[in-house]
Formats: sequence, structure tokens, C-alpha cells
Amino acid sequence: EQWKKIEPLLPAYKPSPKGGRTPRDNREVFEGIAWGSDTVLRDTRARLRELGWSWRELETLWDVDRPEDYRRLIESKLLDEHPATR
Repeated sequence: EQWKKIEPLLPAYKPSPKGGRTPRDNREVFEGIAWGSDTVLRDTRARLRELGWSWRELETLWDVDRPEDYRRLIESKLLDEHPATR
């Protein structure tokens, strides 16, 4: 199942000593999103709003989801600079 691959990459729920919100399953955000579509960001924002979750967005960068993107990544030399690829 794909969830087994994604779940370890997400922040773990850390209960507050004061109590607070009941933990919620991160799957609520991801299920039903058309990943790879041109509406994924809009759909994810809408889902987060529906759930009442807060979030912050980082600087927009290009992604690697097509062969030409991978070629661009290799040509950029970014992999050579990243310690995880050594």
C-alpha cells in the first residue's frame, strides 16, 4: 500500500501535556486528491481548509515527475551538491 511509504515521511503526532486536540489521521488530507493533476495544490488547500488544519507553504520550486524534469534535474547539478546522493 502506498500509505506505508508516505506515512513515515510525515510529522508524527506529539500530544501536548495540556491535552488539546484529538489526533487525526493524516490520510484525511491525502485521500481523494488527484495526484499529478494540475489541481493538486488547489485541492489540497481546499481539503486542509475543510479539515480546519493550519499549514504554511514554502517557496515554490519545480518538481520531478516527467522524464524531461529528470533531465533538467541532472543538468542542474543539484544532485551532485546534495549530501544524500553521495
